[in-house]
Amino acid sequence: MALFELCHRYAALLEAGLPLREVEGQLGAVRDQLSDGEEQRLSRMVSFGRDLGIPLADLMRSWAAQLEQQAEQGRQLESAFAAPRATAFLVTGLPVLSIAMAQLAGLNPLAALAGSRLAQLSAIVGTFFLVLGWLVMRRMMTRAKPDGRDAGELLGLFAQSLLSGLPTKNCFELTCLHLGLGGNSLGDRELEWQFAESRRLMDYSLTTGSSLRELLIAQASVRRSQGFAAQRSTIERLGVRLMIPLGLVVLPAFVLIGVVPVTVGMFAK
Repeated sequence: MALFELCHRYAALLEAGLPLREVEGQLGAVRDQLSDGEEQRLSRMVSFGRDLGIPLADLMRSWAAQLEQQAEQGRQLESAFAAPRATAFLVTGLPVLSIAMAQLAGLNPLAALAGSRLAQLSAIVGTFFLVLGWLVMRRMMTRAKPDGRDAGELLGLFAQSLLSGLPTKNCFELTCLHLGLGGNSLGDRELEWQFAESRRLMDYSLTTGSSLRELLIAQASVRRSQGFAAQRSTIERLGVRLMIPLGLVVLPAFVLIGVVPVTVGMFAK
């Protein structure tokens, strides 16, 4: 069972009036199916709500909706990422496939590789180009791979902490503590932005009298949408950028490995 589905069950049972201990007893078997990371996240979120006095049903319902949206966006990004990844794997394997097909067709490129220095030199240089092209493409794919992070985690959790009724400053500090943040250096550009944006919204709310919670929820939603759009755009550009190593390195490797030995084998007959 997905984590967001379990959170929905938590919320439903809590809204029915069951105490947390009984809810955890009923859902214990399902909770055991979670991974260690998911179990830790759930435990920390429950502890966060209990420590601050946030209505757990509301907290779980909100978190479940967020996790569900994040999972759907993750599926869309993985689906978009599958095309350039498959292209890279397929094109990289073409030289070897061409050698195998030529051998089955009776052109005997393996004999040419065994007995011709030209074919051997061509295969060595082609293999170097192929490995170089694969390393470049793998690095490009690693940089474009979806990270699955929540781009509005701090903003959204800060908004939920305000339901506790504690002073705003205390809510912000406890939210940062829950996320393991402290000091002026957060060590993460995205969290640093959310940290600064939270403080800006606090000042804005204090000045204008607007609802800080609504401002945080709206900004978290905008940030998540921006993060999703940025990752989708990066993946779409990856499909075009992969053409550079494919054309400059992998295609020559295909000729050197898959064409030259076959040609030498044909003329050797």
